[in-house]
Amino acid sequence: MKTRNKLKKEKKFEDYKRQRNKVTNLVRAAKKAYFEKLISHNKDTSFLWRAMNEITHKSRNKSVSCEIKGSPNSFNEHFLSVSESILKSADNSFCEVYEISPLLEQFCQDRLSSTDSFTVPPIAVHEVGMYISHLKNKKSMGPDNVSSYLLKLALPYVVESLTYVYNLCIQQNTFPPALKAAKVIPLPKAKDLSDPNDFRPISLLSILTKPLERHIHRHLTQFIEDRNLFHPFQSGFRQRHSCHTALIRVCDTWLAAINQAQLTGAVFLDLKKAFDLVDHTILLQKLAIYLQNPSAVSLLKSFLHNRTQSVFLNGNYSTEGVVKCGVPQGSVLGPLLFNIFINDLPLHITNSKVVCDLFADDNSIHSCGTDVESIQCCLQESLNDVSKWCHQNRMVIHPGKTKSMVVAARQKHQLKPLMLKLTLGTDIVEQVREHRVLGVTLDEELKWQSHIDNVCKQLARNLFLLGQLKPYVSTDCRKMFFKAHILAHINYASTVWSSASEVHIKKLNSLHRRAAKLMLPDRSLSTSAKLKALEILPLREQFVYNTAVLMFKVHMGLAPQYVCDLLNRAPARYGSNKYVLPRTRVDLYKTSFAFSGSSVWNSLPPKIKMYKSVRGFK
Repeated sequence: MKTRNKLKKEKKFEDYKRQRNKVTNLVRAAKKAYFEKLISHNKDTSFLWRAMNEITHKSRNKSVSCEIKGSPNSFNEHFLSVSESILKSADNSFCEVYEISPLLEQFCQDRLSSTDSFTVPPIAVHEVGMYISHLKNKKSMGPDNVSSYLLKLALPYVVESLTYVYNLCIQQNTFPPALKAAKVIPLPKAKDLSDPNDFRPISLLSILTKPLERHIHRHLTQFIEDRNLFHPFQSGFRQRHSCHTALIRVCDTWLAAINQAQLTGAVFLDLKKAFDLVDHTILLQKLAIYLQNPSAVSLLKSFLHNRTQSVFLNGNYSTEGVVKCGVPQGSVLGPLLFNIFINDLPLHITNSKVVCDLFADDNSIHSCGTDVESIQCCLQESLNDVSKWCHQNRMVIHPGKTKSMVVAARQKHQLKPLMLKLTLGTDIVEQVREHRVLGVTLDEELKWQSHIDNVCKQLARNLFLLGQLKPYVSTDCRKMFFKAHILAHINYASTVWSSASEVHIKKLNSLHRRAAKLMLPDRSLSTSAKLKALEILPLREQFVYNTAVLMFKVHMGLAPQYVCDLLNRAPARYGSNKYVLPRTRVDLYKTSFAFSGSSVWNSLPPKIKMYKSVRGFK
């Protein structure tokens, strides 16, 4: 480098260029040797990702706590008062006393027998050991500074004592205060570090609370699932359910309406800070109806009440504050309790033509019909029902983020404007032509152009990083980066949108092929040969593979019931394991999972269909 700089000063440009190129090659070789050594000497994949992120500069600088202005106490006061300020600004006189809805009582009575009652069984020593052994070593520590790695090391010496304590909690229906304290880390959402509203509170709980929570969660989930107490279209935080399955159900319903020459009006609801606004008193009253056991409700009451949190900022803790509402963030039981809280929302929608889909706090209602006026009437009535439910349950709808959309065939949109005039109180619900739902951009004609454009933008950014990575790491590392940062975006909910027209898929396919060239920069091989050498499927075949895997799960009963109901299996008397293709009036319906999934499954060789496990089938 000194020689290079000297030659530049002396204006010996020919010699300078040779020396500059030599320095560049030396730096690249040194970097490659450094990263190869770092990766090859560590079996832990976190070291590998750390090395790759260092090359691509993908990792963000998280050490910003020293730059945050404000005291820990001011942040803690802000986080604790957010829910109260939302309720005050809602301009809504909430019901002071909550009364259990007869609809919820009837719903539970239809599914529970007189002897059904939920009890938390004692936890065994081997179960505590299993729960602790499955904890991730990198899990952040709570306010007691006990790490999961330390707990695993001490497991043979403490497992019996912990089991005794957990069983004592179950017997006495009490959660110890030490397991209800939270350490809150404020993470910035924007560059402005002076406004507490621009921070997201990350709550860290004691590792010691996880085994007991997982034990309760396991048995409570089993009790509710065995008795079908969850609403059939509730997809959040449930086994075998996902964003993917929820999107399939919604899109297939809309495509079926288009196939029948109908319109679909949809409203995408947005609830303000839904998890933080859950009223403990209302939740416990609902739990009493679902569980039919005062002892179990008392245990969950102890879990919810008198929880405390303190903010850790700039190396200092704030004073502890009491959390008055909301399901505990960072807890195992929190998402399940929220599902129970919001589960009765669809019961209060009185119009039989309107369907409500739930995924945690991302909820939507939609109705099909032949004219916009009747759809608008149904949706407005249901919006009033949802507003009434929110009024009774102390929840708040965000009118500015709640959107509506009319889904129909292209020809119907061209004939005349299909407008919905919906209101939430005094606010008008904005109608949009496309809306992002569960990570996928839905448009009013289900053409998927906007979603594919968004995926392409993300892939282009990550391909640039892959290009930076190429000179320094092996092909295996590049392939690992490809699977995590490129293929994952392609695969996400691909069964929903992969039947888009070839015009829209072409750009995505070119990026996929470009990735193969970056992973295996051998000019003597064609792109198809490179994909084969890397054991990566071409894009269209990848889509078929994803559809086939989901169809296998449907065939084996490993998918939600609402996805299985979309398909029509051939009668068993013919000895066939095929599915009957639905009748199509328009070509657009052939993009539905009901049609494309059945087509893919019917085209598979019988030998492949005979496998009994998902892994073997894949």
